[in-house]
Amino acid sequence: MNQVNFEVKALSYLKSIFHRAKSNSRSITAILGFTLASALLTGCGGGGTGGASSGIDENTPQIAAAKQSTNYARSAFIFWEPPYTREDGSDIELYELEGYRVYHQHESDNDWQYTEVGDQQFEYAFSNLEKGVHYFAVTVLDINGMESEPSRIMTKKIL
Repeated sequence: MNQVNFEVKALSYLKSIFHRAKSNSRSITAILGFTLASALLTGCGGGGTGGASSGIDENTPQIAAAKQSTNYARSAFIFWEPPYTREDGSDIELYELEGYRVYHQHESDNDWQYTEVGDQQFEYAFSNLEKGVHYFAVTVLDINGMESEPSRIMTKKIL
């Protein structure tokens, strides 16, 4: 399966997971403006934006630990900004955020895996990734248990 078809399949799969969130007006939006300017996929090994600056401290314990890894070249660093509006356009206050889910899938996997992080964490580091293409997406969780639509899918090729 070529990469474009795989990305379309992956996006369709993620959208099906989050269909319930979209059908509920209380659901929160995927991180608005989720572009390379506000969500960065960095690290060595191809893909991403390399040394782009986001104003986010890359020396947090998790990022620092990944950088200390002997397999730094097999790492991916994902950064994002909190959302300020819901899907219906209404404002969302930061206290309404429960946290984020950072989704990951390797090209050879059938299922997406995710890790939940707190509402004050705006980055996540994956280390010791196996060779091949990796897919990443982020969703927002609110205090009512609603999950947003996913961000756009980001890819990174580990050589």
